Amino acid sequence: SGILVDPQLISSFSDATNDYQPSQVVPLVDAILISHSHGDHYNLPTLLSFPRDTLIIVPQADPPTLICEDMASRLKSLGFRNVITPPWYGPPIAVGDFQIHVLPFYGEQPLLREAPRFADLRNHGNTYVLESGSQVSWILIDSGDDDRGRMADVARVVRDRFGRIDTIVSNLRSFSVGSPFYITGTGSYWLCLSAEQIERFSEYRHDAITLGVRGVAELCSIVNPRYVVPYAHWWSKPRTLPDGEKEMLGALSAELSHLRCSTQPVCWPIGGRLATVDGGRALETRVL
Repeated sequence: SGILVDPQLISSFSDATNDYQPSQVVPLVDAILISHSHGDHYNLPTLLSFPRDTLIIVPQADPPTLICEDMASRLKSLGFRNVITPPWYGPPIAVGDFQIHVLPFYGEQPLLREAPRFADLRNHGNTYVLESGSQVSWILIDSGDDDRGRMADVARVVRDRFGRIDTIVSNLRSFSVGSPFYITGTGSYWLCLSAEQIERFSEYRHDAITLGVRGVAELCSIVNPRYVVPYAHWWSKPRTLPDGEKEMLGALSAELSHLRCSTQPVCWPIGGRLATVDGGRALETRVL
């Protein structure tokens, strides 16, 4: 079976000559998982390339807000007939030989330690655990910590529920509250803050709202996966690494060594494959 996560096959972020054409990918896909509504993860032009009966799993985000549209309603309005919004920690969704588990997405919110002006102004999201045979992968996306929860606490649930994870897939960049245009580039996060929070904005400049290298290493020390692979570090040409990824992998190796964690970071260029063996069959993960 084929599971596609946050597809961007034809994207305004990249040189179109480097894009994968939908005809190369669409026939291989049995389900699409969307992590959150940011434009580099939720791309309607790409999704419209797929048949309208494709299973698409999106976060629960009703009602829509300034920083998170109701993705399920939007996709249904475009004719998609098989869009679902499972709750966190609900029963798994079976897709062929996969079991898909929907888990919390904390982090990448307007602030790290405080709620914004209104509590409903939230970047709703999911992380996903994928089981196929004895192989288990946890896709962390751009998650981190916020005033409602920590991904380290989710990791303890994952450890207790699934045992050892084979692969963690995660962004390694540390996104901070650096300027009024942080995260979306539009100022929408800034507009979520109260007048008092805007006045104190400079106090938040060191607050990391994604896991970063240290956060990913902490989760690895809890879950003890066999591998950790980088994800969503921006666009680059096929067979190359995005800017800064090599250095982040080096920093992650050092942090894992410091924590005496045996997890192996994997250098995973654009278009690369990671194949593992389960009972004599190969399971392949590919970054497009």
